[in-house]
Amino acid sequence: MTSLRQRFTEDMQVRNFSPVTQASYIREVSGFARYFNKSPELLGPEQIRAYQVYLTNEIVFVVRLEVTPDGKTIRATSESKEDGSVKKWELERLPK
Repeated sequence: MTSLRQRFTEDMQVRNFSPVTQASYIREVSGFARYFNKSPELLGPEQIRAYQVYLTNEIVFVVRLEVTPDGKTIRATSESKEDGSVKKWELERLPK
């Protein structure tokens, strides 16, 4: 683990972020660094802005939600504009 990641993780722990939130934040920073193919330590405000523009314009997920006719299942479909990948989920609805 790099010293930057260690510091980032410790800062999130001190702020009592959940492990899921910590993993999510680390994943997003990793994506930011991969986009520029550089360590986050070498990136600044201009790169952050450029990455935000990229995410806004290029990474778009179309999500459709539907409830089955019997009302027992919720289906969600997510499609990436960037690569056309499709993910599908089905969730059983809890009884009232």
